[in-house]
Amino acid sequence: MGQESKKTASATPAPAGRRKQLLRNWGAVALAAIVLGAIFGGPAIVKYLKAPPISDDFGIEDAIAAMRLDADGTSYLVLVNPQGRTRSVQLEERGFERSRIAWSDAGLSTGGPTDEYLLGAKSLTRMPLPGDLDRPTEWARFATRDGFAVQMSTQEGQRLAFVNAKTKQLTSVKPEYAHPVLANCDGELVAIGEDGHPRTIDAGSRNISGLGTFTGVQAMTCDGDRIIGIGEIPDRSEPAQTVWIWDRASGAQRTLDVRYPEALSRSGPSTPFANDGRLYWAADRRLWSIPVGDAALGGSGAAGSAGSGTSGGPGGSGTAGSDAAGGGSAPTIAEAIDSATLTDFLDDFEPVVGTDQGVLDRVGDRVYGVAAQEKYIDDRRGPGFDRLDRLAIFSVDARTGERRIVLDVDTLDFPRRNLHVHAIAVNPKWAAVR
Repeated sequence: MGQESKKTASATPAPAGRRKQLLRNWGAVALAAIVLGAIFGGPAIVKYLKAPPISDDFGIEDAIAAMRLDADGTSYLVLVNPQGRTRSVQLEERGFERSRIAWSDAGLSTGGPTDEYLLGAKSLTRMPLPGDLDRPTEWARFATRDGFAVQMSTQEGQRLAFVNAKTKQLTSVKPEYAHPVLANCDGELVAIGEDGHPRTIDAGSRNISGLGTFTGVQAMTCDGDRIIGIGEIPDRSEPAQTVWIWDRASGAQRTLDVRYPEALSRSGPSTPFANDGRLYWAADRRLWSIPVGDAALGGSGAAGSAGSGTSGGPGGSGTAGSDAAGGGSAPTIAEAIDSATLTDFLDDFEPVVGTDQGVLDRVGDRVYGVAAQEKYIDDRRGPGFDRLDRLAIFSVDARTGERRIVLDVDTLDFPRRNLHVHAIAVNPKWAAVR
Protein backbone atom coordinates (compact mmCIF):
# COMPACT_ATOMS: atom_id res chain seq x y z
CA MET A 1 0.00 0.00 0.00
CA GLY A 2 2.74 2.46 0.92
CA GLN A 3 4.69 1.88 -2.28
CA GLU A 4 1.48 2.13 -4.38
CA SER A 5 0.60 5.39 -2.68
CA LYS A 6 4.07 6.74 -3.41
CA LYS A 7 3.74 5.80 -7.10
CA THR A 8 0.32 7.51 -7.31
CA ALA A 9 1.63 10.57 -5.58
CA SER A 10 4.61 10.86 -7.91
CA ALA A 11 2.46 10.39 -11.06
CA THR A 12 -0.10 13.02 -10.10
CA PRO A 13 1.38 16.48 -9.41
CA ALA A 14 0.20 18.34 -6.37
CA PRO A 15 -2.13 21.32 -6.94
CA ALA A 16 0.77 23.73 -6.54
CA GLY A 17 2.77 21.77 -9.12
CA ARG A 18 -0.13 21.82 -11.57
CA ARG A 19 -0.43 25.59 -11.17
CA LYS A 20 3.28 26.04 -11.90
CA GLN A 21 3.02 23.79 -14.96
CA LEU A 22 0.00 25.72 -16.28
CA LEU A 23 1.78 29.01 -15.70
CA ARG A 24 4.80 27.77 -17.62
CA ASN A 25 2.58 26.64 -20.51
CA TRP A 26 0.67 29.92 -20.63
CA GLY A 27 3.93 31.80 -20.35
CA ALA A 28 5.24 30.00 -23.41
CA VAL A 29 2.02 30.82 -25.31
CA ALA A 30 2.20 34.45 -24.25
CA LEU A 31 5.84 34.68 -25.31
CA ALA A 32 5.00 33.18 -28.71
CA ALA A 33 2.10 35.62 -29.10
CA ILE A 34 4.37 38.56 -28.25
CA VAL A 35 6.97 37.44 -30.79
CA LEU A 36 4.37 36.80 -33.51
CA GLY A 37 2.56 40.01 -32.66
CA ALA A 38 5.78 41.97 -33.05
CA ILE A 39 6.28 40.41 -36.48
CA PHE A 40 2.74 40.57 -37.85
CA GLY A 41 0.94 43.05 -35.62
CA GLY A 42 -0.96 41.92 -32.54
CA PRO A 43 -4.60 42.38 -33.65
CA ALA A 44 -3.96 40.59 -36.92
CA ILE A 45 -2.15 37.49 -35.72
CA VAL A 46 -5.14 35.37 -34.67
CA LYS A 47 -7.15 36.07 -37.80
CA TYR A 48 -4.09 35.72 -39.99
CA LEU A 49 -3.53 32.19 -38.78
CA LYS A 50 -7.16 31.42 -39.60
CA ALA A 51 -7.35 33.22 -42.98
CA PRO A 52 -8.74 30.51 -45.28
CA PRO A 53 -8.36 30.00 -49.02
CA ILE A 54 -11.26 31.42 -51.00
CA SER A 55 -14.35 29.19 -50.78
CA ASP A 56 -17.84 28.97 -52.24
CA ASP A 57 -19.45 30.56 -49.16
CA PHE A 58 -17.38 33.75 -49.39
CA GLY A 59 -19.56 36.67 -50.59
CA ILE A 60 -19.66 40.45 -50.77
CA GLU A 61 -22.22 40.85 -47.94
CA ASP A 62 -21.90 44.46 -46.72
CA ALA A 63 -18.54 45.26 -48.37
CA ILE A 64 -18.06 48.64 -50.03
CA ALA A 65 -14.46 48.23 -51.23
CA ALA A 66 -12.24 45.36 -52.34
CA MET A 67 -8.47 45.00 -52.70
CA ARG A 68 -6.06 42.51 -54.20
CA LEU A 69 -2.81 42.60 -52.25
CA ASP A 70 0.24 40.71 -51.06
CA ALA A 71 1.14 40.80 -47.36
CA ASP A 72 4.20 39.07 -45.98
CA GLY A 73 4.52 36.99 -49.14
CA THR A 74 0.91 35.73 -49.28
CA SER A 75 -1.79 36.97 -51.70
CA TYR A 76 -5.21 38.02 -50.43
CA LEU A 77 -8.58 39.22 -51.59
CA VAL A 78 -9.71 41.73 -48.95
CA LEU A 79 -13.22 43.14 -48.53
CA VAL A 80 -13.89 46.26 -46.44
CA ASN A 81 -17.25 47.19 -44.85
CA PRO A 82 -18.54 50.71 -44.03
CA GLN A 83 -17.11 50.46 -40.50
CA GLY A 84 -13.60 49.86 -41.87
CA ARG A 85 -13.44 46.20 -40.89
CA THR A 86 -11.87 43.71 -43.28
CA ARG A 87 -12.61 40.10 -44.28
CA SER A 88 -9.79 38.38 -46.10
CA VAL A 89 -9.23 35.15 -47.96
CA GLN A 90 -6.07 33.82 -49.51
CA LEU A 91 -6.19 34.01 -53.30
CA GLU A 92 -3.10 33.58 -55.45
CA GLU A 93 -2.27 36.27 -57.98
CA ARG A 94 -2.91 35.76 -61.69
CA GLY A 95 0.41 36.65 -63.19
CA PHE A 96 2.88 38.93 -61.44
CA GLU A 97 0.86 41.57 -59.57
CA ARG A 98 -1.68 41.56 -62.37
CA SER A 99 -4.94 40.36 -60.82
CA ARG A 100 -7.71 42.90 -61.27
CA ILE A 101 -11.14 43.50 -59.72
CA ALA A 102 -14.34 44.80 -61.31
CA TRP A 103 -17.55 45.68 -59.46
CA SER A 104 -21.01 46.23 -60.93
CA ASP A 105 -24.65 45.48 -60.18
CA ALA A 106 -23.87 41.88 -61.19
CA GLY A 107 -21.44 41.47 -58.27
CA LEU A 108 -17.69 41.42 -57.79
CA SER A 109 -15.43 39.83 -60.41
CA THR A 110 -11.87 38.64 -59.88
CA GLY A 111 -9.70 35.66 -60.74
CA GLY A 112 -6.90 33.32 -59.76
CA PRO A 113 -4.36 31.24 -61.69
CA THR A 114 -6.92 28.63 -62.81
CA ASP A 115 -10.40 30.05 -62.09
CA GLU A 116 -12.69 33.03 -62.53
CA TYR A 117 -14.74 34.07 -59.49
CA LEU A 118 -18.09 35.86 -59.36
CA LEU A 119 -19.00 37.01 -55.85
CA GLY A 120 -22.62 37.63 -54.93
CA ALA A 121 -24.07 38.85 -51.64
CA LYS A 122 -23.39 35.65 -49.71
CA SER A 123 -21.81 33.19 -52.09
CA LEU A 124 -19.21 32.68 -54.78
CA THR A 125 -19.36 31.03 -58.20
CA ARG A 126 -16.17 29.38 -59.40
CA MET A 127 -15.64 29.04 -63.17
CA PRO A 128 -12.56 27.06 -64.28
CA LEU A 129 -10.49 28.53 -67.09
CA PRO A 130 -9.80 26.39 -70.18
CA GLY A 131 -7.04 23.86 -69.68
CA ASP A 132 -4.75 25.41 -72.29
CA LEU A 133 -4.60 28.67 -70.33
CA ASP A 134 -1.61 27.80 -68.18
CA ARG A 135 -1.13 30.44 -65.45
CA PRO A 136 -2.24 33.44 -67.54
CA THR A 137 -1.29 37.07 -67.03
CA GLU A 138 -4.23 39.42 -66.72
CA TRP A 139 -4.22 42.75 -68.57
CA ALA A 140 -7.69 44.22 -68.22
CA ARG A 141 -11.07 43.48 -66.65
CA PHE A 142 -14.35 45.07 -67.75
CA ALA A 143 -17.94 45.18 -66.49
CA THR A 144 -20.24 44.35 -69.42
CA ARG A 145 -24.00 44.25 -69.91
CA ASP A 146 -24.07 40.48 -69.35
CA GLY A 147 -21.47 40.34 -66.62
CA PHE A 148 -17.71 40.73 -67.03
CA ALA A 149 -14.92 40.26 -69.55
CA VAL A 150 -11.25 39.56 -68.84
CA GLN A 151 -8.32 40.10 -71.19
CA MET A 152 -5.41 37.71 -70.58
CA SER A 153 -2.30 36.37 -72.25
CA THR A 154 -0.06 33.32 -72.02
CA GLN A 155 2.88 31.98 -73.97
CA GLU A 156 0.30 30.47 -76.34
CA GLY A 157 -1.24 33.85 -77.20
CA GLN A 158 -4.14 36.07 -76.14
CA ARG A 159 -7.46 35.10 -74.60
CA LEU A 160 -10.74 36.84 -73.71
CA ALA A 161 -12.95 35.25 -71.06
CA PHE A 162 -16.59 36.39 -70.94
CA VAL A 163 -18.47 35.72 -67.69
CA ASN A 164 -22.26 35.70 -67.97
CA ALA A 165 -23.53 36.75 -64.55
CA LYS A 166 -27.04 35.33 -65.11
CA THR A 167 -26.15 31.89 -66.44
CA LYS A 168 -22.86 31.64 -64.47
CA GLN A 169 -21.16 30.47 -67.65
CA LEU A 170 -17.68 31.32 -68.93
CA THR A 171 -16.97 31.60 -72.65
CA SER A 172 -13.40 31.72 -73.90
CA VAL A 173 -12.49 33.56 -77.12
CA LYS A 174 -9.08 33.59 -78.83
CA PRO A 175 -8.10 36.96 -80.35
CA GLU A 176 -5.32 37.30 -82.87
CA TYR A 177 -1.79 37.45 -81.52
CA ALA A 178 -1.69 41.26 -81.80
CA HIS A 179 -3.22 41.87 -78.34
CA PRO A 180 -5.81 44.55 -79.22
CA VAL A 181 -6.56 47.36 -76.79
CA LEU A 182 -10.25 47.40 -75.81
CA ALA A 183 -12.64 50.10 -74.60
CA ASN A 184 -15.81 49.66 -72.55
CA CYS A 185 -18.63 51.59 -74.21
CA ASP A 186 -21.76 51.39 -72.04
CA GLY A 187 -21.20 47.70 -71.33
CA GLU A 188 -20.00 46.81 -74.85
CA LEU A 189 -16.38 45.95 -75.59
CA VAL A 190 -15.08 47.82 -78.63
CA ALA A 191 -11.84 47.46 -80.58
CA ILE A 192 -10.53 49.64 -83.41
CA GLY A 193 -9.82 47.47 -86.45
CA GLU A 194 -6.71 47.92 -88.50
CA ASP A 195 -8.92 49.66 -91.08
CA GLY A 196 -9.70 52.33 -88.47
CA HIS A 197 -13.32 51.28 -87.92
CA PRO A 198 -14.69 50.39 -84.46
CA ARG A 199 -16.09 46.90 -83.98
CA THR A 200 -17.95 45.35 -81.07
CA ILE A 201 -16.38 42.32 -79.38
CA ASP A 202 -18.52 39.76 -77.55
CA ALA A 203 -18.57 36.08 -76.62
CA GLY A 204 -19.52 35.14 -80.18
CA SER A 205 -16.72 37.08 -81.87
CA ARG A 206 -14.05 35.28 -83.86
CA ASN A 207 -10.78 36.37 -85.47
CA ILE A 208 -10.48 39.32 -83.12
CA SER A 209 -7.84 41.86 -84.03
CA GLY A 210 -7.36 45.57 -83.54
CA LEU A 211 -5.03 48.42 -82.80
CA GLY A 212 -2.81 47.99 -79.78
CA THR A 213 0.66 48.36 -78.37
CA PHE A 214 2.40 47.50 -81.64
CA THR A 215 0.52 50.26 -83.45
CA GLY A 216 1.08 52.85 -80.73
CA VAL A 217 -2.30 52.70 -78.93
CA GLN A 218 -1.69 52.10 -75.21
CA ALA A 219 -5.19 52.56 -73.75
CA MET A 220 -8.72 53.49 -74.87
CA THR A 221 -11.90 54.81 -73.35
CA CYS A 222 -15.39 55.61 -74.60
CA ASP A 223 -17.02 59.05 -74.56
CA GLY A 224 -20.59 58.82 -75.81
CA ASP A 225 -20.46 58.32 -79.58
CA ARG A 226 -16.67 58.56 -79.66
CA ILE A 227 -13.77 56.30 -78.79
CA ILE A 228 -10.57 57.93 -77.55
CA GLY A 229 -7.19 56.22 -77.73
CA ILE A 230 -4.03 57.42 -76.07
CA GLY A 231 -0.50 56.63 -77.16
CA GLU A 232 2.82 55.98 -75.47
CA ILE A 233 4.31 58.68 -73.27
CA PRO A 234 7.25 60.19 -75.18
CA ASP A 235 10.79 60.50 -73.94
CA ARG A 236 12.84 63.67 -74.23
CA SER A 237 13.66 62.99 -77.88
CA GLU A 238 9.98 62.81 -78.86
CA PRO A 239 8.04 66.07 -78.66
CA ALA A 240 4.48 64.81 -78.22
CA GLN A 241 2.12 62.00 -77.33
CA THR A 242 -0.69 61.09 -79.72
CA VAL A 243 -4.40 60.98 -78.89
CA TRP A 244 -6.80 59.53 -81.47
CA ILE A 245 -10.56 60.21 -81.54
CA TRP A 246 -12.80 57.90 -83.58
CA ASP A 247 -16.49 58.21 -84.35
CA ARG A 248 -18.21 54.94 -83.43
CA ALA A 249 -20.73 55.07 -86.26
CA SER A 250 -18.62 56.23 -89.21
CA GLY A 251 -15.07 55.42 -88.17
CA ALA A 252 -14.05 59.03 -88.87
CA GLN A 253 -10.83 59.86 -87.07
CA ARG A 254 -8.82 62.84 -85.92
CA THR A 255 -5.62 63.17 -83.87
CA LEU A 256 -4.21 65.46 -81.23
CA ASP A 257 -0.59 65.87 -80.17
CA VAL A 258 -0.28 66.09 -76.39
CA ARG A 259 2.60 68.00 -74.85
CA TYR A 260 3.55 67.88 -71.19
CA PRO A 261 4.96 70.82 -69.24
CA GLU A 262 7.87 68.61 -68.13
CA ALA A 263 9.51 65.30 -68.97
CA LEU A 264 7.74 62.23 -67.55
CA SER A 265 8.96 58.76 -66.83
CA ARG A 266 8.17 56.54 -69.80
CA SER A 267 5.49 54.45 -68.15
CA GLY A 268 2.34 53.72 -70.09
CA PRO A 269 -0.72 55.92 -69.53
CA SER A 270 -3.50 54.17 -67.62
CA THR A 271 -7.09 54.57 -66.38
CA PRO A 272 -8.20 56.97 -69.15
CA PHE A 273 -11.72 58.39 -68.89
CA ALA A 274 -13.69 61.32 -70.30
CA ASN A 275 -15.75 63.69 -68.18
CA ASP A 276 -17.32 67.08 -68.96
CA GLY A 277 -15.44 67.53 -72.23
CA ARG A 278 -12.00 66.55 -70.88
CA LEU A 279 -9.90 63.42 -71.24
CA TYR A 280 -8.14 62.28 -68.05
CA TRP A 281 -5.44 59.65 -67.57
CA ALA A 282 -2.91 58.62 -64.94
CA ALA A 283 0.82 58.83 -65.62
CA ASP A 284 3.92 59.37 -63.51
CA ARG A 285 1.79 59.26 -60.34
CA ARG A 286 -0.33 62.20 -61.44
CA LEU A 287 -3.69 62.71 -63.14
CA TRP A 288 -3.40 64.62 -66.43
CA SER A 289 -6.10 66.07 -68.68
CA ILE A 290 -6.72 67.79 -72.01
CA PRO A 291 -9.91 69.25 -73.55
CA VAL A 292 -11.61 66.98 -76.09
CA GLY A 293 -15.07 68.56 -76.21
CA ASP A 294 -18.37 66.72 -76.01
CA ALA A 295 -19.64 66.81 -79.60
CA ALA A 296 -19.57 63.95 -82.12
CA LEU A 297 -17.03 64.07 -84.96
CA GLY A 298 -18.14 65.78 -88.10
CA GLY A 299 -18.60 69.36 -86.95
CA SER A 300 -16.36 72.26 -86.04
CA GLY A 301 -16.69 71.41 -82.36
CA ALA A 302 -15.44 67.89 -82.77
CA ALA A 303 -12.71 68.26 -80.19
CA GLY A 304 -13.72 71.33 -78.27
CA SER A 305 -11.12 74.03 -78.82
CA ALA A 306 -8.81 71.64 -80.64
CA GLY A 307 -9.45 73.14 -84.06
CA SER A 308 -8.64 71.22 -87.24
CA GLY A 309 -6.01 68.56 -87.75
CA THR A 310 -5.08 65.57 -89.83
CA SER A 311 -6.24 62.05 -89.35
CA GLY A 312 -2.77 60.50 -89.36
CA GLY A 313 -1.70 57.59 -87.17
CA PRO A 314 -3.42 54.21 -86.80
CA GLY A 315 -6.43 53.42 -88.91
CA GLY A 316 -5.61 54.92 -92.30
CA SER A 317 -6.62 58.26 -93.75
CA GLY A 318 -10.29 58.70 -92.91
CA THR A 319 -11.25 62.28 -92.01
CA ALA A 320 -14.22 63.96 -90.41
CA GLY A 321 -15.95 67.30 -90.98
CA SER A 322 -13.58 70.27 -90.99
CA ASP A 323 -10.63 67.92 -90.57
CA ALA A 324 -10.91 66.99 -94.26
CA ALA A 325 -9.87 70.50 -95.20
CA GLY A 326 -6.73 70.16 -93.11
CA GLY A 327 -4.98 68.18 -95.84
CA GLY A 328 -1.45 67.47 -94.73
CA SER A 329 -1.38 70.02 -91.92
CA ALA A 330 0.08 69.03 -88.57
CA PRO A 331 -2.23 67.68 -85.85
CA THR A 332 -3.55 70.11 -83.27
CA ILE A 333 -1.42 70.59 -80.15
CA ALA A 334 -3.11 69.94 -76.80
CA GLU A 335 -1.28 71.09 -73.67
CA ALA A 336 -1.61 68.56 -70.85
CA ILE A 337 -2.66 69.97 -67.50
CA ASP A 338 -1.54 68.45 -64.21
CA SER A 339 -5.05 67.99 -62.78
CA ALA A 340 -4.26 66.11 -59.55
CA THR A 341 -1.47 64.39 -57.69
CA LEU A 342 -1.79 60.73 -56.78
CA THR A 343 1.09 60.69 -54.31
CA ASP A 344 2.35 62.86 -51.42
CA PHE A 345 0.98 62.58 -47.91
CA LEU A 346 -2.75 62.83 -47.32
CA ASP A 347 -3.32 63.66 -43.65
CA ASP A 348 -1.07 61.07 -41.98
CA PHE A 349 -1.30 58.60 -44.86
CA GLU A 350 0.88 58.11 -47.91
CA PRO A 351 -0.77 56.73 -51.07
CA VAL A 352 0.32 53.21 -52.00
CA VAL A 353 1.31 53.49 -55.66
CA GLY A 354 1.36 50.17 -57.46
CA THR A 355 0.16 49.18 -60.89
CA ASP A 356 -2.03 51.62 -62.83
CA GLN A 357 -0.06 54.60 -61.52
CA GLY A 358 -1.97 54.73 -58.25
CA VAL A 359 -3.97 51.50 -57.83
CA LEU A 360 -6.98 53.33 -59.21
CA ASP A 361 -10.66 52.63 -59.58
CA ARG A 362 -13.04 55.25 -60.98
CA VAL A 363 -16.69 56.11 -60.43
CA GLY A 364 -18.03 59.25 -62.11
CA ASP A 365 -15.53 62.08 -61.83
CA ARG A 366 -13.63 60.61 -58.87
CA VAL A 367 -10.77 58.11 -58.80
CA TYR A 368 -9.97 55.92 -55.80
CA GLY A 369 -6.76 54.57 -54.32
CA VAL A 370 -5.23 53.14 -51.15
CA ALA A 371 -3.08 55.00 -48.64
CA ALA A 372 -1.12 53.62 -45.71
CA GLN A 373 0.77 54.49 -42.56
CA GLU A 374 3.86 52.31 -42.43
CA LYS A 375 6.80 52.17 -40.04
CA TYR A 376 10.33 51.08 -40.85
CA ILE A 377 11.15 48.25 -38.51
CA ASP A 378 14.83 48.13 -39.44
CA ASP A 379 16.21 50.66 -41.88
CA ARG A 380 19.22 48.46 -42.55
CA ARG A 381 16.98 45.75 -44.00
CA GLY A 382 15.21 48.07 -46.43
CA PRO A 383 11.55 49.01 -47.05
CA GLY A 384 10.57 45.37 -47.58
CA PHE A 385 10.43 45.10 -43.81
CA ASP A 386 7.90 47.88 -43.25
CA ARG A 387 5.12 47.38 -40.72
CA LEU A 388 1.63 48.55 -41.60
CA ASP A 389 -0.02 50.58 -38.84
CA ARG A 390 -3.08 52.05 -40.60
CA LEU A 391 -4.78 51.79 -43.99
CA ALA A 392 -7.28 54.04 -45.76
CA ILE A 393 -9.26 54.38 -48.99
CA PHE A 394 -8.91 57.85 -50.55
CA SER A 395 -10.53 59.59 -53.50
CA VAL A 396 -9.46 62.34 -55.88
CA ASP A 397 -11.84 64.77 -57.59
CA ALA A 398 -10.69 64.93 -61.20
CA ARG A 399 -12.17 68.40 -61.75
CA THR A 400 -10.71 70.15 -58.70
CA GLY A 401 -7.81 67.91 -57.70
CA GLU A 402 -9.20 67.63 -54.17
CA ARG A 403 -8.04 64.53 -52.30
CA ARG A 404 -9.70 63.16 -49.19
CA ILE A 405 -9.86 60.06 -47.04
CA VAL A 406 -13.24 58.38 -47.55
CA LEU A 407 -12.75 55.30 -45.36
CA ASP A 408 -10.30 54.56 -42.55
CA VAL A 409 -9.59 50.82 -42.47
CA ASP A 410 -8.94 50.29 -38.78
CA THR A 411 -9.42 46.52 -38.34
CA LEU A 412 -7.03 44.41 -40.40
CA ASP A 413 -7.20 40.63 -40.66
CA PHE A 414 -4.15 40.14 -42.87
CA PRO A 415 -0.45 40.46 -41.98
CA ARG A 416 0.93 43.94 -41.36
CA ARG A 417 4.27 43.29 -43.02
CA ASN A 418 5.52 43.82 -46.58
CA LEU A 419 2.24 45.21 -47.94
CA HIS A 420 1.84 45.56 -51.73
CA VAL A 421 -1.58 46.59 -53.06
CA HIS A 422 -2.16 45.59 -56.69
CA ALA A 423 -5.78 46.56 -57.39
CA ILE A 424 -8.78 48.23 -55.77
CA ALA A 425 -12.48 48.37 -56.65
CA VAL A 426 -15.25 50.27 -54.89
CA ASN A 427 -18.96 49.49 -54.86
CA PRO A 428 -20.28 51.89 -57.54
CA LYS A 429 -23.58 52.43 -55.68
CA TRP A 430 -21.71 53.40 -52.52
CA ALA A 431 -19.36 55.70 -54.40
CA ALA A 432 -22.15 57.39 -56.37
CA VAL A 433 -23.81 58.81 -53.26
CA ARG A 434 -20.65 60.19 -51.65
